[in-house]
Amino acid sequence: MPVGLVVDGEVIRWDRARGQLDFAALSPRLTARQSLSLWTAEHPAQLVAFDVLADDSADLRPLPLAAGAGIWPQWRPASAQR
Repeated sequence: MPVGLVVDGEVIRWDRARGQLDFAALSPRLTARQSLSLWTAEHPAQLVAFDVLADDSADLRPLPLAAGAGIWPQWRPASAQR
């Protein structure tokens, strides 16, 4: 993400075997320290961003949610633009 972009979202971990979100698997990421790279490789998580709060020096919080939609395509990775 570009410097100055502030988003509101949530980190999630999807358990493919159970077909549901696995919030309990996120806790060990906070305390993994030296083994963090191993843990994240085995238990990947994603950031689901659902609102743009600021873009560089512009505070977008007072604007309607739909106003932030025009900012998304500027920084989304190509894989998220399907």
